[in-house]
Amino acid sequence: MYSAADYLSSISWVSLKTKGLINVKQELILILARTFKNCYVGDVEANIVIDKIEWKIRHVVPEDRLKLKFMSRINKSSTSPAGRIKVPYRMWDLYELPKLRETSSDIWAIKTSTSLERPRYVIIGFQSIDNCDNTEKDASVFMNADVSDIRLYLNSDVYPYERWNMDFTKKLSAPAYYAYINFQRTYYGKEMSEPMLNFTQFLQTPLFVIDCSHQSEAVKSSTVDIKLEFETRKSTFPSNVKVYALILHDSLIK
Repeated sequence: MYSAADYLSSISWVSLKTKGLINVKQELILILARTFKNCYVGDVEANIVIDKIEWKIRHVVPEDRLKLKFMSRINKSSTSPAGRIKVPYRMWDLYELPKLRETSSDIWAIKTSTSLERPRYVIIGFQSIDNCDNTEKDASVFMNADVSDIRLYLNSDVYPYERWNMDFTKKLSAPAYYAYINFQRTYYGKEMSEPMLNFTQFLQTPLFVIDCSHQSEAVKSSTVDIKLEFETRKSTFPSNVKVYALILHDSLIK
């Protein structure tokens, strides 16, 4: 069992099946939480001990002629700053809003990023604060929080273009569910989507995916302000609700 933050962080992974890394040091860093109470359910005290970890990476050994060609290209790029090899990739950052305000709408100013780190996808999950550090509650369960609409603002651009107008009491959440199941096709390039949640499960524990990968590149600014706006059909949001936002954005190394 994983906590909500762990579950969000494991949704996506950068695929290198068609690319390779040469002479690059790789490190696997594990950060343990201050408590293990989010890892199990039950009125017991438990600790988790990691005895062994295996990190399986595919290794390809090229022939000598191809290896010399690779090394020649790397040596030329290292001596010339203009000729450095640029490696674009996607990475993710997880942010947490400790509590939603008890109003009918709320705006969360997440961060300001550079134009080189423009968000391409944002995955949002709502969770009750009572589920955290409580062994009687499942820390991996999300909630709909009676949300009716979610809007992502990247400076003056708004995503999605059309409002979702959700009502979970009437099972009206088809646009949000379509965005959820379409994520695999757009991000991984899969022809068929295999969502973990069916529509009934999505109504109970939804994950909201906002696809902002199609952006106008004609107008570029030095910074990008990332904001999320939440609305509910009721007078206020439920009390004790926190929000997770997983941002998948562009990145570049040389």
